[in-house]
Amino acid sequence: TGKRADMVVSVHPLCQDVPLKCLADLDTQGATRDVSARKTPFATVVTDLGGAHPTWFNPGVDKCFVPSNVLRQAAKDRLLGDAQLIQHGLPIRRGFWSSSNTNAAAPQTKEALREELAI
Repeated sequence: TGKRADMVVSVHPLCQDVPLKCLADLDTQGATRDVSARKTPFATVVTDLGGAHPTWFNPGVDKCFVPSNVLRQAAKDRLLGDAQLIQHGLPIRRGFWSSSNTNAAAPQTKEALREELAI
């Protein structure tokens, strides 16, 4: 289609290494699969709570969202830096939110989210 992704978000532990290399290949028109050459933002959302397979944590990602202190440390043990890590709890869809929750944040623009996440 000629259209490229604005960003890639992985929610599976086996979808870090290969997609990062594919993005590098696409972003450089086939010149390299070196992840450091990648331009398309890539984020991982770890959906495990207390323990996680090491493949969740690839230092080549822009951001890695973790739900707990334990997994934040696991990510750091796998060489992700503090600037890459965002501890935010488990993502759940709005239908699971309490109906009494009046503090629900309004949706943000793509630009505001990119600025907030520094990507």
